[in-house]
Amino acid sequence: YTARLHATNKRFDHRTNPNSPFVFALGQSQVVDGFERGLEGLAAGGEREIVCPAALGYGDAGALPKVPPGAALHFTVKLLRVGDGTDAPARRRARGARGGARAAKKKAAA
Repeated sequence: YTARLHATNKRFDHRTNPNSPFVFALGQSQVVDGFERGLEGLAAGGEREIVCPAALGYGDAGALPKVPPGAALHFTVKLLRVGDGTDAPARRRARGARGGARAAKKKAAA
């Protein structure tokens, strides 16, 4: 997917590597409502443009600093696959996240 501000077309988020897809569970509030609603009826392999009004996105609060308050969102999505969650790949920790050898060294040095 690629996420942009609808008014300015400025990209604020994206995940386009098919080897590291964005995985989430429907109905668990892991994504904004407009994104989830926009996926309804989309089959695996399908692509869709989703325009999400602010009320179904980040609302009046926004998601500063990247998404201003009251911003409509525009998603470009390709649905790679649909599963029941049991076949989801294990999530790897993001670079710089706590844990690993580097963090252990820092803790030991402190």
